[in-house]
Amino acid sequence: MLPVFPNMFVQKVRTLLNCYGRKVLTAGLALSTFAVFGFLIARDWDTLQQFEWSLKPSLLILALCAHAVSLGGTFIAWKLIMRYLGSPVKIEMDFLFYFLSLAARKIPSAIWYTGARTFLYTQEGMSAYFVISAIAIEFIIAVLTGGWVFIVFQNRYLFMENYTWVRHGLVMLTLLLTIFFLIQPKSIIKWIQRRGAEQDRDSPTSSLSRRNLIICSVPYLVAWAIGGTSFYLTIWALIPSPGIDWFNAVGIATLSTLIVLIGTILPMGIGLKEIAAGVLLSPWLPVTVGLSVSVIYRFLQTFDEALWIGLAYSLYLFNSIRHTSRANFPPDNPNGVL
Repeated sequence: MLPVFPNMFVQKVRTLLNCYGRKVLTAGLALSTFAVFGFLIARDWDTLQQFEWSLKPSLLILALCAHAVSLGGTFIAWKLIMRYLGSPVKIEMDFLFYFLSLAARKIPSAIWYTGARTFLYTQEGMSAYFVISAIAIEFIIAVLTGGWVFIVFQNRYLFMENYTWVRHGLVMLTLLLTIFFLIQPKSIIKWIQRRGAEQDRDSPTSSLSRRNLIICSVPYLVAWAIGGTSFYLTIWALIPSPGIDWFNAVGIATLSTLIVLIGTILPMGIGLKEIAAGVLLSPWLPVTVGLSVSVIYRFLQTFDEALWIGLAYSLYLFNSIRHTSRANFPPDNPNGVL
């Protein structure tokens, strides 16, 4: 008769296999992405060397400013979500936690980004389940609004002639999500609350009405459009006459970001956005040039995010010093005279 392993031992083995398998999958997908990236560059290396670039610093500065505004819009949406769900955290801490956790987006898989933001909020006494719930809602709103920005301009796109199946799939996904939220806007919160009660975890105490969802979506709609504008300005800042118009640039930026955003469900992301954008730019630019533009744009985005992180941390330090000063010198002794 075969020995029967204890359930606890079996569960531990499964956990180890799941963790090991996830790491192998993450590494495999990342290496595959880099391999495709290297192959595309090597194949058209001569084209890239012979291409004439034209740097326009003023347009690069405008691109940085546009992306900064886009990031500000996504933060406003996050703050609104937390507010409607009943979060007691002050706006300055929301600001700090949101932009500090942005750095984790550069790592493949959503677990790092989710874990970083959740850890920061739990330091303020919030439930991890509450924060994860808010992140899930933010993710759905981001996909939904990005899908609508893409759909609105789809008749102007030239790059989708060979990728109609992608367009149809994204249209169907966006419409299904929209119908779901219009019919049952509170269903996701009720499901989260039910799951939290089953696991004895603190879940959001408030709900998102249809009106709340629309209000939270507006900053994201603006952020998608302005983020695409930043990509458009980056292209024109690096290339003399690329020929691409604003509609196609916004469409490419939106679609490539959506691919990565949806792909965060899987352990992937490094280089995927750049490859997607480089391929979609092929009607106007050689693939290697499009890849190069996308990589430069990624560096601009990272620089912008670093500025926001620095600003958030500076405001946090300023508020900490101010609160410390108030604690040391009570209101009845404002001048600090002992």
